[in-house]
Amino acid sequence: MERKHIKGAEDLDVLVQKLEEISANRAHAKPGDVRSDCILVLQEIEKILLSTYLIEIGGLCIEPLLIEIYYHDKVYFKDSNVHQKPAQKNCPGTLYLHTVGEGGADIVLSCGDYYLSVLLKNVLFENDPTLVSQVYIHNRLSAQTNHDVTFKKRSSPKSSQVVYLRRKNTYKGNFKNTKLAAFLYNDLYRIDLGSLAPIELSRGSTWREMFALKNSQEKSAYNCTEKQMYWKASMRGIKIE
Repeated sequence: MERKHIKGAEDLDVLVQKLEEISANRAHAKPGDVRSDCILVLQEIEKILLSTYLIEIGGLCIEPLLIEIYYHDKVYFKDSNVHQKPAQKNCPGTLYLHTVGEGGADIVLSCGDYYLSVLLKNVLFENDPTLVSQVYIHNRLSAQTNHDVTFKKRSSPKSSQVVYLRRKNTYKGNFKNTKLAAFLYNDLYRIDLGSLAPIELSRGSTWREMFALKNSQEKSAYNCTEKQMYWKASMRGIKIE
């Protein structure tokens, strides 16, 4: 059967194909090495998506700012935090809306017999300066009748270091502490805290904690306060590239 492709995002398609090849061609490799190689590609997918693309869904333009990537294959990368729903498999460039937990909206990147999608945690909608959370994103997109996904490539990529973090509420399996959430460091300077509506923020005041990061002299040693559970674990040993 001919492989599907991610239309309009050739560089993402190449990375996803690389991910497929890592799993398919490493029969004699150590599982830990395969998983490490997969993680590097997953992080690169996040970097390209954040820096290079806007996402249009049903004519509504979205700028992703904070995302989490979820990948599960049946051999080397069994991430039990992935929903493993049919809508996350072999349907690249589609929208996966779900009501698991807080509810959310994922952009599906899977081009084969595995699960791969990117959860939109915080975004900016076109012509709206308000940073919104995954619940708001889910509710707004669910209200639309058109869920067609289009990748819109920027004329020039956003230039920034990428910050990789632990995903929120991933408590299961081997990948619960793996840094598979990402945002661009320079985006911290673009968000006006005064414009943020508390009801639209992710639980744990996500961006308020990230703002503290930009003022930290020792970024790699920054620790969040006790009540900010998402970032407390994530910021330790933070990976910035």
